[in-house]
Amino acid sequence: MRMIRRIKNTYLMARDTAFVAATLGLIICMSLTAAPARSAEVETLVPGYGFNGIHGITFDSEDRIYVGSVVGMSIHRVDPETGASEVYVGPQKGMADDLEFGPDGSLVWTSFTLGTVHAQAPGGEIRELATGLPGINSLAFDEGGRLFASQVFLGDALYEID
Repeated sequence: MRMIRRIKNTYLMARDTAFVAATLGLIICMSLTAAPARSAEVETLVPGYGFNGIHGITFDSEDRIYVGSVVGMSIHRVDPETGASEVYVGPQKGMADDLEFGPDGSLVWTSFTLGTVHAQAPGGEIRELATGLPGINSLAFDEGGRLFASQVFLGDALYEID
C-alpha cells in the first residue's frame, strides 16, 4: 500500500509540475507578444573593482553608500556624487553579508562564514554583538530600534540581537 501511495504522489507531483510549467510558458509567451518594446539607460555609478562581490548595501545619513562583501571580506564606503570608493572596514572583520545603520548611527553587519554580528558606533571601535551563528545572513531594525537577524543555509533561525 505504501508503494502505491508513493507512485500516486509521484504521478500527482509530475502532473502538477507539468501544469505549472505549461501555464508559466503561456504567460511568458503572452507577455512577450503583448509588451511594447522598452529602452533602458544604463549608468555606471562605480566601475567594478575591489569589491569582489557585493552582498549587502545600505546608506548612511549623508547618503553615502556602504557596500559589504563576503568574498572580499571588506566594507567599502562609496561617495555617489564622485564614485570614489574607500575601504571602510578591511578583512577579516569587514566581511559583510548584510549591513544596516541603527537608530543611534551605528553600522551593524553580519559576517556569514564567521558566524558573527558586528557593530561600530560612529567613530568607535568594532565590537561583536553575537558569535557562534554560522550562516547569519540578513538583519533589520524594527521601528523601536530592536535588531533582528536571520540564519540561513548553515542553520535556520531568527534571532533578536541585544
